[in-house]
Amino acid sequence: THRPSPKAPPRILVIDDQGPIRSFLCELLAHDFNAQIGTAATLAEAEAQLRKGWDLVITDMTLPDGNALEAITRWQAHEALPPVVLISGFLSEDYIAEAKRLGVAEVLAKPFRPEALLDTVHALLPKTPQHERHRLPELKALGDDLFAMDRKMGFVFKIFSIPHREGAHEITKRALEVAVQIEGAQGGWMALAERARNRLVWVAGSVEPSVREIRLAGSKFEALLESGEEELFWDTEPSWPGLAPQQGFSLPITMQDEPVGVLTLLGVDPAAHRDIDRRQLLALLLRRLDVLLDNQAMQAALAESVRETLIALVRTLEARDRYTKDHSRRVGDLAAKIAREMGLDEETAELVRVGGLLHDIGKVGIPDAVLLKPGRYTEREFAIMKAHPGIGDAILKHMDLLVRERQIVRHHHERMDGRGYPDRLRGEEIPLPARIVCVADAIDAMTTHRVYRKAQPLSFAVEQLRKNAGTQFDPKVVEAALRLIERGEVRSQADEAPSAEILLPYSAREDFITEA
Repeated sequence: THRPSPKAPPRILVIDDQGPIRSFLCELLAHDFNAQIGTAATLAEAEAQLRKGWDLVITDMTLPDGNALEAITRWQAHEALPPVVLISGFLSEDYIAEAKRLGVAEVLAKPFRPEALLDTVHALLPKTPQHERHRLPELKALGDDLFAMDRKMGFVFKIFSIPHREGAHEITKRALEVAVQIEGAQGGWMALAERARNRLVWVAGSVEPSVREIRLAGSKFEALLESGEEELFWDTEPSWPGLAPQQGFSLPITMQDEPVGVLTLLGVDPAAHRDIDRRQLLALLLRRLDVLLDNQAMQAALAESVRETLIALVRTLEARDRYTKDHSRRVGDLAAKIAREMGLDEETAELVRVGGLLHDIGKVGIPDAVLLKPGRYTEREFAIMKAHPGIGDAILKHMDLLVRERQIVRHHHERMDGRGYPDRLRGEEIPLPARIVCVADAIDAMTTHRVYRKAQPLSFAVEQLRKNAGTQFDPKVVEAALRLIERGEVRSQADEAPSAEILLPYSAREDFITEA
């Protein structure tokens, strides 16, 4: 009943919360089919769209407002559904079995070959004319980048979805599951130290050991826990009594900077373990585990720990590019100065300082090929870069904390004239803290060296602030920033002695207003 007529183009609904992934799927379908394609970013949007009638639905598994399988169950109770293609980077056997039970037409695991999706659509809509697939290599390369970004963000969400109100056993069990997935390991285990008894006690593992605790003194783990930083590698000997020898490694688990246990992952490809994304995600998981194991802390202490975890993630991100190192710290400090200059209270000054520190957290989900590109962005690359405020908002949303900081992260690229992103807010629709960070971000972007151009003098920054007050920037925020500049409280790297390392032959983009 849902097959399109031979004359009418088929109607395909694409549901995914990540804008770049959504755009990629639409472009891929348009490349192969003459179809009407609609989109939705949430299950609520999709539910409203379904009433319009579609011939096929392509949906991600996990959306901001729920699980696609649960939504399919709900929708089937009220109306007949067209064929559904489910895509996800995290498909368990239980999910696949449930999808089949619900009559899902096809389940595709990310990353998938573009041909796999196109062949699936053609099988479900056989009367639909197909175009020649001359751009598939280009689309496959784009898809690989986007799926890598999507996979990384999926792991960040998993890390922050580990429940903080559970006991140590459940927390370590869930954390181990995520660690195994991040590393692509065959298995692993966790053990916590009981120093009073000089014991290391097994608390979670992919197998049940014959021995549940070992003596700490004299073991290889003693040095690991003393240093709190080293890695212990396994090859020909078992990592725990009774286990078969497997290639792998052990890392220390810390709580309040004190080593308290061991995470071991086994059946690991050594080359893959050197991948920077995997190492960053494992470091983030261990920081999160630090917070979770210290479950007696007050809510305020938890929020502070989460902030520090995210700030550390931002610092790790910025360390990959020497030109943006310390950018977020400078933006936060300058935003706080501007807030005080505007006569705002100290609470707001601290809010914009932390918001400035976190404003680019979403860039953790941007592929390095785009993030560190020294030349001009293509339109597609710029569209990918523009996804970072929404990605950052999604990261903070999954923690139920830092609600006001989330507004800064999401809206620091909005413009007073409504031409910004991601929500095209205008004027006072934009939260004041986000307007302050927007100006601080622009000043730092202009007055520091970037991979695509040298720092501009303060006179250039003053000219641009005045020129764009009322269009890009809040005029009151600009006035406060200009007073700081006039008093010498803002400096430009252009005024410092030139560095021999800075060899920037051209400008990638001449107008800082377009910077992401």
